[in-house]
Amino acid sequence: MIFFLTCSYQLLANEKIEYALGFIIVIFSIVIFAKASDYKRKYLSAGK
Repeated sequence: MIFFLTCSYQLLANEKIEYALGFIIVIFSIVIFAKASDYKRKYLSAGK
C-alpha cells in the first residue's frame, strides 16, 4: 500500500512516467492474488 501511495504521489508531483510502473506492479499483484483466491475457493475448499 505504501509503495502504491508513493508511486501515486511521485507520478502526480514529478509527472514522470517511470512512476507508473508502481501502478502496473500493484495491478499485477491484485490480479495474481485474486486468481489464487478463486482457485483456492473452487478446488481446495470443496472437500470441507
